[in-house]
Amino acid sequence: MNKETRVHKKSETLLYAMLDGLNDPQVHDAVTVEYRSLFDNKVRLNQLIMSGLSYSLFEALRDKTPFSKDEWAAFLDVSIKTLDRYKQANKPFKVSQSEKIVGMMEVLERGVVVFGKMDIFKHWLYSSIPAFGNTRPIDLLSTSYGRALVMDELTRIEHGVFA
Repeated sequence: MNKETRVHKKSETLLYAMLDGLNDPQVHDAVTVEYRSLFDNKVRLNQLIMSGLSYSLFEALRDKTPFSKDEWAAFLDVSIKTLDRYKQANKPFKVSQSEKIVGMMEVLERGVVVFGKMDIFKHWLYSSIPAFGNTRPIDLLSTSYGRALVMDELTRIEHGVFA
């Protein structure tokens, strides 16, 4: 196994560990710390993205999130049939799609940390937010700019700065 493959496997292992912690009421545990360390090493994370996330990792993520298959298809800018083809062929995602998946993971992890539970965060995601011109955060997550807006708002909420 070459060095790049080892880095990719270790990164995916950390992402799987994060998935186990998403529904855990104790979100500030060692799993979250390990997951955050993955995002601290931007070079390693970029290598993971550049090698393409596996469909099995995506599926594990999708099953632990509040998003439907239709919503994931929209986030990734692909059809449901394309997602099904990726699954059948166990094909890794393209770089742009892998980047979006990792971006969504960052948003989810941050939202669970800020709100404490996935169901509370989900309620916020599907609510009209005045800071976004009464747009729902879920509707902003299809673009990197929209994800950045949501992340910025989560930081403001965490620090008690409400718009």
